[in-house]
Amino acid sequence: MPLPLTAYKLFIATPGGLQDERRIFRETIQDYNETDAVQRGVIFIPHGWEDTLGGTGRPQALINCDISNCDCFVLCLWDRWGTPTRSTSMAGTKYTSGVQEEYEVALKCQASRKQPMRHIVALFKAVDPSKLSDPGDQLKKVLEFKRDLEISKKILFKTFDETSEFQKTLRSHLANWVREHEQERGEPKRISEVAPSGSSLSAIDAVQLSEDPIANPLVKKAENLARQGRLTDAEVAFAKAIATGDDPDACNRYGVFLHRMGRLKQAELMYERVLNLGGRGSPKWKAIGYSNLGRVYAERGELDRAVDMHRRSLTLEKRLGRDKGIVLSHINIGVTFLTRSDEEQAARWLNKALKLARGKNYEEGVAYALLNLAAVDIERKDFPRAQQRLKEVISLAKRLGDPDLSPSALAALAEVSFHENKHQEAEALLRRALKIGEKSGDQEALAHVHWLFGKIHLSRNDIEGAGHSLDLALEIADRLGSPDIIAGILVDISRFYHEQKKDDFARAAVMKALQYYGVLGDRKKTDELKPWLDKLTAAVLAPGAPKES
Repeated sequence: MPLPLTAYKLFIATPGGLQDERRIFRETIQDYNETDAVQRGVIFIPHGWEDTLGGTGRPQALINCDISNCDCFVLCLWDRWGTPTRSTSMAGTKYTSGVQEEYEVALKCQASRKQPMRHIVALFKAVDPSKLSDPGDQLKKVLEFKRDLEISKKILFKTFDETSEFQKTLRSHLANWVREHEQERGEPKRISEVAPSGSSLSAIDAVQLSEDPIANPLVKKAENLARQGRLTDAEVAFAKAIATGDDPDACNRYGVFLHRMGRLKQAELMYERVLNLGGRGSPKWKAIGYSNLGRVYAERGELDRAVDMHRRSLTLEKRLGRDKGIVLSHINIGVTFLTRSDEEQAARWLNKALKLARGKNYEEGVAYALLNLAAVDIERKDFPRAQQRLKEVISLAKRLGDPDLSPSALAALAEVSFHENKHQEAEALLRRALKIGEKSGDQEALAHVHWLFGKIHLSRNDIEGAGHSLDLALEIADRLGSPDIIAGILVDISRFYHEQKKDDFARAAVMKALQYYGVLGDRKKTDELKPWLDKLTAAVLAPGAPKES
């Protein structure tokens, strides 16, 4: 029996130099069609300038005509903007490149009710800092365009460090577009491909920075720009700050900036540079490099490797007698144990950190220790104690002006309010966290915020709101590569499907969550999920149970 399919055409626009991405664009769409889209009644058709048939008239006009017949437009840029086509120049148009003209055509199509254009997405390939520090005319135009998107917020855009991230982001968009198709057809909502609900708060590690005043004026400029939400300009300033290659503070702060954006690969490279500079006779920077590399490994789920880095850092900090470094190393070791749900070990390290920080009047250390101890309290359902700790954290965050503390603390306090059935209070706290997190670019905090919004919607049986929020949370967590966050979101996604009597999908989500917890070595979460998995399996195998194709 023929399978009815709805076809959507996706156009990719790129200047030269992005052949790998164009190839991956087609391969990813083909793979997604075969593994998910077709069985859900959708097929995506990749399209680009190379598919445009020859004809009379301006060649760019023929490409533009093809774009006007597409449903989605993906723009990918790197370090080149492109040049005006000969036909563009002859036509006397305002466009400085063929890619710009294609983008403007897509915008006009999206604004027109007569055209099928539904979505426009821009993806930027990360540029080497040496190029960013001294951009030529081509890169300047790319940066100007990215800056405009950042300010205008016309369309969604993202920076990717590796082609695997490009692929992952594209699959995420494809999944969202399939879900949108199903909604329009009145089918039960589904979350991206990828019960009992636990905490949506994960541990927050402590960033290692030098306590010395910032000496490099470009670093000061970069951090001020980041605080204003001008992230493109901030990255350019950071790239200029590290141009000499011998400033460990600039490299470390650039790494922290990239880490906060969820760009772990580039952050790792910066931290490795700090470690190498520390190896030239500066053990303080070696300790800091170890610590921040440990944070990257922990976020990827490489917990044994993370603990090793933090222990190395702690050994050096003790040898140097750096009290703040000793406190932060204790916190980060505690955070790593908490990620594995080893609450006893986590509490031991965090309480020791808190005691040391209070003894040295180190407020930032006090705040991070309290924030993570609150996460332990929430896991243990000791909400009054968690609330008490978090109120102190928020007070300290205001005084310190720490961009990482405020959204994380507000999200954690919202978690407490949610568990106490104070949903309006939780939503108000989440809106505050969302505003601060979007401005600072704190992706991990944003993942938690959208995740908790999804839980609130689920509790109200608001299926559409839950689907949207959980999708956003999963997309951010997937981009960050944080297995503990992804696993937790998947558990709530299983509840989402169960509410719609889609137990096949609910079971698949739980099994994927169990895979992540297995990687983390989290036996507690694994044991907690098994009864839920058994219940879903029984429902799927029950006689007469609806089966998904």
